[in-house]
Amino acid sequence: MYKIFCRWVCFFLTLVAVAGCGFRERSYDTVYIRLKDDITTLDPALIVDVDGGMLAAYLYNGLVKLDFSLNVVPDIAHKWEILDNDTRYRFYLRKNIRFSNGDELTARDVKHSFERLLDPSVKSSRSWIFENVAGCNSFMSGNAGGIEGFVVVNDYTLDIVLKEPFAPFISLLTMPNVMISKIVSDSDGNRHVYGTGPFILNDWVRGDSIRFIRNENYYDKMASVAKVVFKIIPEDFTAITEFENGRIDILEVPGSEFEYFVTDARWKDRVYRSPLLNTYYVGFNCQKEPFNSVEMRHAVGYAVNREGIIEKFLHNRVTRADSPVPPDLLGSKISIAEHKYDPGKAIDMISSLPGSTRKEISLYFSSNKETEGIAELIQYDLAQAGLSVSLCQLEWSVFKEKVASGEAEMFILSWWADYPDIENFLYPVFYSGNWGSAGNRVRYKNEEFDEVILKARKTADDMLRTDLYRQALSIIENDAPWVCLWHRDKFVVVQPWIHNFKLAGVHSVDKGTDITIDATTKLHED
Repeated sequence: MYKIFCRWVCFFLTLVAVAGCGFRERSYDTVYIRLKDDITTLDPALIVDVDGGMLAAYLYNGLVKLDFSLNVVPDIAHKWEILDNDTRYRFYLRKNIRFSNGDELTARDVKHSFERLLDPSVKSSRSWIFENVAGCNSFMSGNAGGIEGFVVVNDYTLDIVLKEPFAPFISLLTMPNVMISKIVSDSDGNRHVYGTGPFILNDWVRGDSIRFIRNENYYDKMASVAKVVFKIIPEDFTAITEFENGRIDILEVPGSEFEYFVTDARWKDRVYRSPLLNTYYVGFNCQKEPFNSVEMRHAVGYAVNREGIIEKFLHNRVTRADSPVPPDLLGSKISIAEHKYDPGKAIDMISSLPGSTRKEISLYFSSNKETEGIAELIQYDLAQAGLSVSLCQLEWSVFKEKVASGEAEMFILSWWADYPDIENFLYPVFYSGNWGSAGNRVRYKNEEFDEVILKARKTADDMLRTDLYRQALSIIENDAPWVCLWHRDKFVVVQPWIHNFKLAGVHSVDKGTDITIDATTKLHED
């Protein structure tokens, strides 16, 4: 009843806003996008959040970028080649690309931008991107003035030399943190960060809005709209009201209003869905009883009714996971067996295990209403299979520490891609050298897996590397250090006057250049 009341209030406010001409006063050369929270920074070296990476794509370019199919394609570099037994990447830069202050971009700017990411005084948490570059350690320890692995061949050619082959390296170069920026200090000592992207930062009012204007000197396809304004609106109800009265053009659908937008006649055909590169899972401490038993881990996998949670609780807002690796990365190259819900098999397996009637198992999760509901459903499923589970809900930082330290015996967590490569869902989270906060929070160890994944990381041949990934996934499937739950999707609703909108699986793909506005379209088409 309360939600119905709120919906009528929202509708009334919409009518008032439209009647008051607020809708007609809006600018049609500008796209308005809702941000739930203000971002921390627009300095590529310091960006860590998803929204920051999304905005960076409007302002900056990298040597390479991802297209909407998540293929690595040229950007500032119009081509590249891999030399010297797969350890030297040579990039050929486009000419006449200019920063927004008018300076031409050269290979020296790229080198300086990359070195800044590794500069200890900058304190970038993404310096690991270049950890495999020759001379990286000497530079970061202060024993070298530059990085020998960044080589300026001439004004428009740059080499990056690695210590050893690393097949996913080209994918790393699509991350927002390695987009090229130029730092200039004015006469008053104020620092300005310039990019080469399709838009330029015009104004940033903390907690209110971030305004971009079109870069009229952009080297690639010019943006169709003159401005993009990101309106910072923390409250979902306020954002929906703004959207429904035409003051917001693009809105990520709040989970609480998912059913409304996908069923309402006005909006259901304006909702876009895109899979994201993530995997939600139940993790186990594989070194601690009872989950040092492969059979127990498999039994939990059979006991959890993922389909029921997805359909009844999450209302099909996610895609079931049968592998740690999202389907968009697997493609048709690697087939994965479906892991089915089988409570009878779970009961049989648990009852046959020694010590299965042990004391209560604790399921750890972070303080989040949705996660709490999921934990309760998993608790119920495991009770039906004969396992007594207590719930341990913790504040996020405390939860992370409990998991990283190995204290949590079973927990609910997710892994999100840093870069679009299968390796990023295998090496960080399952390699035995990454126990704890480095990524392998389940403390999984299998020497065969370690050998296979290390070999895959150094194998440049795509077919051979895919076969190694297939072997690695088979080992993981057999050992079951995770119960894979689902991959979270993104849902965005757009106004009817917005055309050529595209939604990508990686936040930094869209540069805002394709969107157009049809000013003749009504607020709600008849």
